[in-house]
Amino acid sequence: MIIEKKLICLDIVGDNKQNIINNLSEVAFQNGKINDLEAYRNAVYKREEEFSTALGYLVAMPHGRSNGVNEPFVVFGRCKDEIVWDENEIKLIFMIGIPFQNRNKTHMKILANISRKLIDDSFRESLLSAQNQDEIFNILSQITI
Repeated sequence: MIIEKKLICLDIVGDNKQNIINNLSEVAFQNGKINDLEAYRNAVYKREEEFSTALGYLVAMPHGRSNGVNEPFVVFGRCKDEIVWDENEIKLIFMIGIPFQNRNKTHMKILANISRKLIDDSFRESLLSAQNQDEIFNILSQITI
């Protein structure tokens, strides 16, 4: 399963996007989703240089395709306080990892399905107001990937 309870992080403390990317990628690494942390982070930073992954509505979706990724994953993070991410305020982060060999079909499907749900104001509000990891997991389970 791409969305797992152990990959949900609440009350993240970080003052910039680099700290958030580092913290969330560490969660993926500690849970066996990444085998080469540096390669994955470099892929995410390269993507961020090309075009910001801040989507508005307090959401960012950093992602990277790398041989350092074992299997597709989504780490969800909710910041304790809003942070500035390329001139946008962010509180909800969906960090996506895709193995390089699965890059096209899987990558686009994950991005599209998450984006489709994020259009819904009530979906975003429920993520912001959820009290714990179980509630977040139940909300995220609405995303079909």
